[in-house]
Amino acid sequence: MQLSDPSAEPSCTAATLPPNVCAPALSGVTDSPSLIFRVYRDLDDLRQMRECAEELSIAYPGASIFSSLDWLVSWWETFHNSQPLMVLAAFDSTSRLAGLAALYLSEERFLRIVPLRCLRFVGDGTGDSDNLDFVVRPGFEDAFANKLLEYLREQKGQWNIVRLNTTPADSPIANRIEQLLRRRQWTSFTGMRDRSSILLPASWEEYLATLSSEDGKNILRYRRRIERRYSLRVYRVSHQRELPACLEGLFRLHQLRWQGRGESGTFAGRDRRQFYERLSLRLLASNRLEFWILELNGRIAAAQFAMRYRNNVYQLQEGYDPVHSSDRVGMVLRAEVLRRLISEGVRIYDFLGGTDQYKQRWGASRGQYRDITFATAWSMGSAVLKSAYYGRMMKEWFRLHLPHGAWRILHRLKASSERQLLERASEKPEPTS
Repeated sequence: MQLSDPSAEPSCTAATLPPNVCAPALSGVTDSPSLIFRVYRDLDDLRQMRECAEELSIAYPGASIFSSLDWLVSWWETFHNSQPLMVLAAFDSTSRLAGLAALYLSEERFLRIVPLRCLRFVGDGTGDSDNLDFVVRPGFEDAFANKLLEYLREQKGQWNIVRLNTTPADSPIANRIEQLLRRRQWTSFTGMRDRSSILLPASWEEYLATLSSEDGKNILRYRRRIERRYSLRVYRVSHQRELPACLEGLFRLHQLRWQGRGESGTFAGRDRRQFYERLSLRLLASNRLEFWILELNGRIAAAQFAMRYRNNVYQLQEGYDPVHSSDRVGMVLRAEVLRRLISEGVRIYDFLGGTDQYKQRWGASRGQYRDITFATAWSMGSAVLKSAYYGRMMKEWFRLHLPHGAWRILHRLKASSERQLLERASEKPEPTS
């Protein structure tokens, strides 16, 4: 694998932009007494906003790695599939960036037939991103949420449904949007999904004391046993020249795990490997890469890919050699990573989505993401959302109340009906003479 350093992305400076305007050329403008919304539809425009976006992220307490341009640009370069980009940037009266909503339009189908245009966060739709959010300067939350919905109402001909997936449960903008949706009587539904993270103490000894006695002893015991059996090396990737071999190691080990279960695995396709290659280069350049490797006798036996943002580390992917499963190389690597991160002042180790039992054994607490889906009132999108919601309610009622045999017959009838609809939709009319 050969990685090329990403080209130097243009910065947002007074020397390269119009005076007192921290933004590239516009593709659409709407005005408000408090904010000006500008719409960007080109990736080059987004790249030029790096300096402004970084400054905004520093100001926003809830910013995470998933709202950084390192993540957003890398994801869009890899997965956009020619879908329309729609980044909404809000500027205050001094032309200072006050809020950013990185969105795109995806083409979907309801019941595999009805075409829909869905507006999503950049990063959503491939299962790679969590914790997606709007980045807004404190003090502008109400103005931004109001202006966003006003803009979406004005542009309702461009979209049918908005899906805001995996927003933090405490996102101030998501909270305000939910309130405004109810006030405006738009059709909206909210769902919750679990996440897990460890609140790290100030010292390694304090952290070990939070674990069960058995787990604490096993961490120390397996580390000593590995050191007796092998030449052990644990390190964090710190140079670009290390990336190709370490990424190949991560891909290989992760695939071994899933192939052993009879599944294809995350890195079976070229796209996701390319995404990690691009992302790694950017994260390394901005000192945000937490890519850790465990070697036994000079060979990679475990890998953990994570990202740092402020005092938080987000654990994204990992893999270990099943040949060394009895050596618990995954446990030894995570323990060493946590020990070093604690010593460096990291306070949150975020497992992201899910509440798997192994996460709880490491001391993770349960949190939640919120999915908000909405459409304007009396629109096709509203009808689709209501149909889907009440359809799920009816399905659940039948599942709970019908005899098992009757439920199976109903399920087969539904599948047969869907097949017939698809066949009719694909039929071409006979040519007329």
